[in-house]
Parts: sequence; structure tokens; C-alpha cells
Amino acid sequence: MDDAAPPLSSSSTSEWPNSADGYVLETRIGHGAFATVHKATVKTGPKAASQVAVKIIELEEFADSSLEEIRRELQMMRMCRHENVIAYHVAFPAKRQMWLVMPLLEGGSCAYVMRARASAGGFEDEGIIAYILRETAKALKYFHDNMQIHRDLKAGNILLSGDAKVYLSDFGVAAPLRD
Repeated sequence: MDDAAPPLSSSSTSEWPNSADGYVLETRIGHGAFATVHKATVKTGPKAASQVAVKIIELEEFADSSLEEIRRELQMMRMCRHENVIAYHVAFPAKRQMWLVMPLLEGGSCAYVMRARASAGGFEDEGIIAYILRETAKALKYFHDNMQIHRDLKAGNILLSGDAKVYLSDFGVAAPLRD
């Protein structure tokens, strides 16, 4: 799965620490059934002081068959090269966990933005919604053009950067698209 657009992070994985000791976990910014996402700061190496998101997957919660989902998510993220698909910096095991270090997207998830806007009276400009949908559709088209299906499209898996770029994330249940 390759495209003309560069990945969100084109840096070498060797620039990023590949153990839990290389990061300071800060606030929890998301969670699911088997994983938690934290805002973190890089402690060591060329990227020291960088802010990142760390998805920590609890491996002991998974049956052996479910470990395939983790492998598939990492493989999908490694293969994808599209401006609207999130990339990861490095992934590594830590005790009974898998750590996935990704760019920190300050805009949060679409679910977060929708809740915040709803409590503030809703969206004043429908163009914002159209933009997010258009960018998400580009990511889905990229998947489909490469014979893949995401299978978990929801507001919590659409992430926004501080400069309003839109990224599709969470490929744990992605699968090959069959005719």
C-alpha cells in the first residue's frame, strides 16, 4: 500500500526510543477495551522532549487469536502511506504490553470535537463537517484502492491535528477486501 503522499512521520524508527524507559507517560487521552492512549514525552535520544501519543495494548487481555489483530494493525500502519492515514514512529513489547508510539494530534478525535461542539451549541459552519468527511473519504478510498477495508469507522477513530488535518486511525479489525 503505497501512495505519492508521505506518511505522517517519515522519520527513521531508530530516532525513537524502543523501550518504555524512553518515555514519560502523562495524561490519558483515550481508551478502548484492550488499550489505553497516553500523551507522553520522549526522554532520550534525538527526539528527546518531543510530545507523542503512546497506545499501550494489554497483551494478557488477548486470546492468542486476538493477537492477530495487533499484528494486523501494526502491519497496516507500516504499509500505509497516505496523508489521511496515521503512521507510527516505533512499536515494541514492554512486559505484557505492546507500546505503539505515534504522533500526538492536538485536535483530538472527532468524537471529542463533536461532544465539545454540542455543549457549545453545535457547529456554526457546516463546511467543517464537510471537510472532515471529505478527508476521511480520501483515507477510505486509499484503503479500498489497495483492497483493504477498515471495518471500524467511527468518530473516535478519526483524529484531528492542531492545524486541522484529518487522519484515520485504529486498524485492529482492518482486513483484505474480497470481491
